[in-house]
Order: sequence, then structure tokens, then C-alpha cells
Amino acid sequence: MTNPFEPPKKLALSDADLAEALAAAQGQEGSLGAMELLEKQSELRAADSHAYVQWVRDMETLGTPEAKDALAAARRRASGLSADPVVSQPAPEVTEDSWKSLVPDWNERQESAVAAKEKAIADALALADEKAKEEIESAVAAAVAEAELEAELKREEAVAKVKAEAEALAAEKLAEQVRIAEEAAAAEALAAEELRVEAERVEAERVEAERVEAERVEAERVEAERVEAERVEAERVEAEEVIREELERAELAALEAQIAAEELAKAEAENAEVLSDPETSEQESEPSPVRAADFATGSFDIIDSAEQAASEEFSEDNFEVLLNDGELGYAKEPAGSAKDLPISTIDRRAKPYSQLFVWSSLSVGLLPILFGYLSASLELSFVDKALSLFGGLVVSTLLIAVAAVGGKRSGLPTLYLSRASFGVNANYLPAIAQVLVKLGFGATLLMVSVGLFDGTIQGLPVFTELAVGEQLPGVTWAFALIAMLLVVSSLLAFFGGKTLYFAQLGAAAVGAIATLIFVALTFSQISLDQTDLAFTGNWTGVLGLAVLVSALFGGFWISSVAEFTRKVSMAQSGKKLVLFVSLSAGVIPMLVASFSLMVSSSTAATFVGSFIANPLTAMFAQLPSWASSFLLVSGVISMIVWFAAWAYSTSVSLSAISVRIRPALSQPILVLLTLAVVYSVATFATAGLSEILDAVIAICGVLVFAWAGIFVADISIRKIAYHEVSLTRDYGFYKSVNAVNLIAFVIAVALGLGFVTSTLSGFAWLGYLGNLASATSWSDANVGVLISLGFSVLFPLLFGRKRIRAQESEVLTIEARKRDLEHVELNEI
Repeated sequence: MTNPFEPPKKLALSDADLAEALAAAQGQEGSLGAMELLEKQSELRAADSHAYVQWVRDMETLGTPEAKDALAAARRRASGLSADPVVSQPAPEVTEDSWKSLVPDWNERQESAVAAKEKAIADALALADEKAKEEIESAVAAAVAEAELEAELKREEAVAKVKAEAEALAAEKLAEQVRIAEEAAAAEALAAEELRVEAERVEAERVEAERVEAERVEAERVEAERVEAERVEAERVEAEEVIREELERAELAALEAQIAAEELAKAEAENAEVLSDPETSEQESEPSPVRAADFATGSFDIIDSAEQAASEEFSEDNFEVLLNDGELGYAKEPAGSAKDLPISTIDRRAKPYSQLFVWSSLSVGLLPILFGYLSASLELSFVDKALSLFGGLVVSTLLIAVAAVGGKRSGLPTLYLSRASFGVNANYLPAIAQVLVKLGFGATLLMVSVGLFDGTIQGLPVFTELAVGEQLPGVTWAFALIAMLLVVSSLLAFFGGKTLYFAQLGAAAVGAIATLIFVALTFSQISLDQTDLAFTGNWTGVLGLAVLVSALFGGFWISSVAEFTRKVSMAQSGKKLVLFVSLSAGVIPMLVASFSLMVSSSTAATFVGSFIANPLTAMFAQLPSWASSFLLVSGVISMIVWFAAWAYSTSVSLSAISVRIRPALSQPILVLLTLAVVYSVATFATAGLSEILDAVIAICGVLVFAWAGIFVADISIRKIAYHEVSLTRDYGFYKSVNAVNLIAFVIAVALGLGFVTSTLSGFAWLGYLGNLASATSWSDANVGVLISLGFSVLFPLLFGRKRIRAQESEVLTIEARKRDLEHVELNEI
């Protein structure tokens, strides 16, 4: 039950609570919720004011002290004072004195005084009540007016706020409607654009289909024209060959006629005394004329190499291998025949794709796989090594591909073609240098290759141990294995031809299988970190490794390219030949060696020491035993084919320096020379194989690339095939000496040797230009190899174009004269 003397409890919220409630309502229900809350609070505040006024009137009507105290407390509370009433001190109790009895009317007086006092109090109270009532009424009226004013202001504010929010909501709705309309318009525009784009796409596809069809038709037409052009070119080449043979027959016929005329004159002189004797005279008749081509003894050709002398078509009855005058052999007339039998030089029916197997046998297998492990000790990242590998193989592949085209154009060995660049006689200087480079380079690589297998084959003794006792200190097990390898390789080179080709085909197949096995078993081991994928900026290291790659492959084989590509028919496409040679000599080894680099770079650093000590053993440790055995067999087969091809090309190259030895003799001599070099190194050399290999790469690389730059640039300028007869005569189109290219070769060698270094005793003079230019770090990278190549390439490009154009013009003129001689007839003597 509530206390009647307490003011009624307010139902409306305070201003602070109202603000919080408004914020909450606006956040949850929006403007409508806030408006509804304000209206409700306005009604509650009006009810609170009415209840308070009614309570004040009730308290005034009651008039008890408690009611008055309640009103006073309410006023104090409204004024912000404490609601506790002031406690009045009780009056001291008056003790009745005895003297009061002496006053006869004391009680009456006291009663009248009390009555007067009470009356005064009552009057005062009445007056006070009246004043209080007036004040209360005025206060209530003021409070009511203030409350009504405040409520009105609140209501107006709420209404204004609600209106503003309603207007904002309406604006938002309008904006939303506008946005929806814009989106609808945009969607319609997008749909229209999609329709337009689709229509354009369909139209473009139709146009593209028509274009593709037109290109197909055009390609078919071009292909037909190309086939027809190739057919015409083949016929032209065949006709030129026939014309060349007939011209040579005519030359030989003229020589035969001159000899016959001299013999006739001699016979006439001897028989002058008996001409008057009718018994000894003979009736002469005029012979009928015959074609000069039918009278010729045989067609002249160039090739007189070890391969021809050992070929299955060689016949002692039909060939003279050597001539006393130093020129190459030519076919002599078979007895009892007026026409010559065609000389069988080499079988030139090979296709360009055959070079894929020839060069894959030299570039696929264990060699590119070992690259990653052999380079593990270098302070280079994976990116550095890959960049070096790419640069070195690009240089090698470009040189080999261009030289391959030269071999196809002529059917001659590489160092024979070099005569067109330096002159027939001047070519002896670079040709002898290349033969010596082949011998030294091959012997060094042979020792290094066999040394890699030391400790990898179970059951074999240590390669450095003596094989036959202390009587021959240089005859170690390594020397014995090198001798065995050379014997097998030289036998394969002796047979050459199809035997060597099928050996190369088998080596390429085994090497490809070994590569696939290695990739399949080590692919999961690849895990490169950020340091491997970052370029270290070590340009000298990168360039040095690139020189090593280009010299080991391009430098070793560039002087032997035509020995293999000359078997490709001249009628075959040169672009296809370049494609297959580039794939097998550049792209495939690049991919395999890059994968090997990733595997070796992913191996923990603790294993790098084992890579340096024995790279083959370290690589085999990552593979199962059966896979290691297969890779080992593949490596041995590749070595045999490598050095068989080297022995074959070296033997063929001897004929370019007029050393004409048959294979039955040249191959054993080559084996003995190589073994002599190996024995000398093993017995007398104090340096290690790595130092010897570094010196060989530096010196031989400069000599090879100085020659190769001139040779390759000369081939790239020429547009027609070589005139083969002129390559054997110093009075031919290519002259005896080409002084410009010969001087360029000498200068390129001098420049190159000035920027290479070697730690071998006696070779400290190398790098003399690098020391003068304070570029010893670049000399240590053997940058002179690339300098010699770049310098030698420039001379034919700058000074040889006019000379080559004049030579080709003369050749074409002679070919035209050959056609004119086709029907020339000579009288028999």
C-alpha cells in the first residue's frame, strides 16, 4: 500500500533516459519508432503533472502536520533541497511552582494567554495556510504551465523531427526508386551491349573462319608452289650436277685430246721416213664426231677422305685415291668404256631429321645430367647457373646450326669448307690449328671423362693405381681404361657410315631413357628457396660458366659439324636441318641440364662436398641401385659414341691439311698419338686434371672460336652452294690467300689469349691484355674466348660481302657456260 503523504511516482522517463531511449528506438525501428516513443512520453508527462497537482490539492485539503510536512518536502525536493523536515526542539517541561497558587487568577490568566496564543497561532496558521495555498496554486499553475509548455515544445520538436525523418525517408525511397530505375536502364543497356558484342563476336568468328579458310587455301597454294619449287630446284640441281660433270668431262677430254695430239705428232715424226713406203702406209679415215661429254674419262669430285677409302663402294679398279701432284683423287676411265662410272663419295640421301639422333647421342644422357652436380661447388644461385647454361648453349647452337647448313650445301668436311673463307693455301694455318685443338681437346676430355668414373664401378681398382707394376709408372688403370675406350671408339670410327650412325641412334635412345628415369625418380626432390631464385649479381662467375659450357660443347664440335650434316641431300630444306640440329644440340640439353640444376640446388648444403669429391657417386646416391646401374651403362655408351665421332671427324679433317692416310692406318695412328698425350700428362704433369682442363678450354677455346667466327659468318653471307672444284685449286674462285680473314684470325687469337688465364706453369703470360687494362677478374672468367668469337665474326660481315658476291657471280657465270657446252662435239683423234 503506497504512502499518501508521498508525491505520486513519475511514469515518464527523465531527459537523460529519454535521450537514450530515443537513440535505441531510432537505431532499431527508425524514425517511426522514435516518433511513437515521443508521443507516449508526452502523454505520460502530462499524466504525471496532473497527478502531482491533484496530490498537492489533497494534501492542502487534509491540512494535517504530516500533509504539511509532505508538501514542504515536495517543495524542497522540487527546489533541489533535501526532503528531510527540520526537527523542532521540544519545549522544556514547565514545572509548576508553588508561588502560582498565590495568584488567585493564575490559571485563568494562563488559560486566557494560552487561548490568545492559540488564537494568534490559528490566525497565523490560517494566514500562512492561505498564503501557502496561494503560493501552491501559483506554483502549481506555473508548474502546469511550464509542464504544458515543455510538453508542447517536446511535441513540436518530436513532430518536426518525425517530419524531417519522414522527409528523409521519402527522399531515400525516391533515391532508391531512381537507383532502381537507373539499374534497370543500365541492365537494359548492358543487355543491348551484350547482344551487340555477341553479334560482333559471331561476325568476327565468321570473318575469322573465312580468313582461316582463305589462309588454308593460300597455305595449300604456297605449299604446292613450294613443292613445285623444290621439285624445280631439285631438277635444277640435278641439271647443274650433270652440267658440272660434263664440263669436267670436257676438260679432261681436252686434256686427253692434247696428249693424243702430242703422241700423234711424235708418231708422225717417227714414221716420216717410211711414209713413202706403200707397204707401211695405212689408209686413214676421218672419224665421226662424238660429244665431249661421251669422250670424258670421268666426273671430277672432291671428296677423298678416310670414309670414302673405307666405304663399301670403293674399288681399286675405278679409283686413284692419291695423286702425285697433291690434289684429291678422281675417277679414271674404266677399261673398254667410253663413259665414266660416277664416283661414289658419300651417300647423300639422309633426311634432316636424322641429325636429331646424331646430335642427341652427343648431347643427351649423362653429360647434361652431370652439369648440375659438377657446378654445385660454384658460388652461384640456380638463376645464375641457368643463365650461364642458356647463354653458353645459345652460342654453341647458333654456331653448330650455321655450320650444319654449310655441310648440307657442299657435301664436304668442315675444314675443306674453311678454304672458301681463308683461301685454299692460307687455310692450312687455321686448319692445322683446328686439328691440333681436336687432338689436345679430345685427349684432355678423355682423361677427365674416365676420371669421373673412378670409384663408381664396384670391382674395379682405384684408377690411380699402377696396372703393370713400377716399370711403367704412367700406365695406371685409368690409362688402361682410356686405351680400351680408344680402341673400341676407333674401331667404330673406322667402319663409320651406317655403323656409326646406328651406334649414335642407339646411344641417343639409351640416353633418352636414362634421362626420363632420372627425371621420374628425382622430381619430388626439387625444393628451391628464395636464395636459389635470386640473381646474385656475380657477372664474372656467370660469364665464366657460360664460356665453359660453350667451349665444352660448341668449341669441341664446331669443327666437326659438316662431317655429319654433309650426308643430308642438298635438295632438303635448310630450315628443317637447322630446326633438328637446334633441338638436339641446344633445346634438349638445356632442359635436361636445367632440371639437373634444380635437383642439385635443392640438395642440402652438407652434400655439396660429396658433389665436389665424386659427382657421379653423389648423383647415384640419390637413385635406386638399378637406376644408377642404367645411368652408368648409358654414360659408358655415350663416351664410346662421343669419342668414336671425335676420332671419325679428326681422321676426316686430316685430308684438309693434305695428310692422306687411309682409315686402316689413320685410326691406329690417332690412338697412339692420343695415348702418347695421355701418358705424358700422367707421367710428367704436376698439375691436376682440373687445371689442365681449364688451360685447354682457355687456349683451345680461343683458337676454335677465332676460326669459327670467320667460318660461320662466311657461311651466313653465302646464298648458293660452294664450287667444289675451286676448293682444291688455288687459282679457283676462292683464290690462294684471303689476307683479310687470315689477319682477322691472327688478331682474334691475340686478343682472346690476352683475356684468358691459366694456373699451369709456363702459361703465366696469358691474360696480358687483362693485366694492362686492370681487368684480371674478367680474364679469370676466360672472357677472351667470347672476345675472339665476336671480333672474328665482324670481319667477314664488314669486309667480305663484296668478295663473296663477286665469287658467287663468277660461279653462276660458269654454270651458265656449262649449259652452253652441253652440245659441244669433238672429233676423235
